Amino acid sequence: MSTMRAALLAGLTVTAFLTAPTSMAVADAADEIPAGPYTASVLNESALNPTVMGSQVGQPVADVSMVLLPDGTIRAFVFVQSRGLEVADSTDGGKTFTRVGSVFGSDNGYGFPRVVKTGDGRLRLYSSTSGGIACLVSSSLTSYKFTLEKADCIPSAPYGTAITGPGIVKLANGTYRAFFSDFVSAGGGPKARSIYSASSPDGTTWTADPGVRYGPGSAITRSGEHPAAVLHPDGSIGLFAFDAGVGPGGVPSGPMGLYYARSTDGGLTFGEPTAISLTNAVGQGFGNDPDVILRADGSVLLSAGGFAPSVGGYIGTYVLANPPTESPTIAVTCKAKVTVSARTVRCRGSSTGIDPGSMLMPYVRYSPKDTWVMVSGTPPTVSTKGTFTWTFKLTKKKSMVYVYFAHGTTKSVSVAVGL
Repeated sequence: MSTMRAALLAGLTVTAFLTAPTSMAVADAADEIPAGPYTASVLNESALNPTVMGSQVGQPVADVSMVLLPDGTIRAFVFVQSRGLEVADSTDGGKTFTRVGSVFGSDNGYGFPRVVKTGDGRLRLYSSTSGGIACLVSSSLTSYKFTLEKADCIPSAPYGTAITGPGIVKLANGTYRAFFSDFVSAGGGPKARSIYSASSPDGTTWTADPGVRYGPGSAITRSGEHPAAVLHPDGSIGLFAFDAGVGPGGVPSGPMGLYYARSTDGGLTFGEPTAISLTNAVGQGFGNDPDVILRADGSVLLSAGGFAPSVGGYIGTYVLANPPTESPTIAVTCKAKVTVSARTVRCRGSSTGIDPGSMLMPYVRYSPKDTWVMVSGTPPTVSTKGTFTWTFKLTKKKSMVYVYFAHGTTKSVSVAVGL
């Protein structure tokens, strides 16, 4: 991919699970990752960016694929504008990276990389070319130099469109299944994308699966770009895909972001996608080009990307986990401070199953007959133990005020505060 990617095409990084996997591997297509839905905890919202990769600020860094090396190092393969496929290593679980070198020494037209373990001590690189997806192979697990194994390993002709690099899983019967979307070209703007699939007995000889797996043309109308695929312990398949928020004809279809869907029939049909909430203080349109791997401790790492003019294309990393099974709760205690000039209430609380930093404003009323009113105040201070403190001023001179906190449909018990 020698031309600049569109701004929404930067790569993602995923979250980790504390559940031990059934096998420890190097981005193996047979790795088993706990099924979603997921919550995501940020490691680094801009773990890979032009500065880290030695490129100019404002240039694209995108299309991440990560592998776990035998010594626990996480190796990232990314597309860097004007350089092609580049490599960076992390020794702290995906939080920070250091550039290692170039795969080919130049931008030679390969894009959308996806690197998986072959099973015989090597790595296979799947990458988009003009005719489809090429297969390349390394000499060892630690080598980041690849030689062409098979051009147009997955030809694009059966799909009637150029295709992205694939997400790949290995089913229990030994069959490989690859998932990829129609190609996202630079400067074309948001467009509804469809995800297709192909099957292979060995990872190098592929046959197109008929129909559309996800997006326009399938039972799922939500758009899906450049997906990542994982195998779950029960044999089901998880698919991670970015939706630019547009449907057929460019009509807005819903919130832009990263979505997860699950298949119980070997990846032929998927259930309704659910959103994965990712914090992103760098720029908008974040969550594209995801990849998901196991870390050395068995947790799950998500990588994904975005674009901000002040930075360029960048890739964030996250740890994925299942949401709490218990019902979310909020508990608070409040005290008042009355001075000549102001009446201030200071509330201290804790929550379970809710990020305390995302709490909504408190609600108050001055008598049991009044309507509850949301009040403004100082954003909460959150401690390392997950407790929060919120301070706000009252506008009426009353002897009593009632206060509660809410997050969505979850509410704390209201407390009476004497003034």
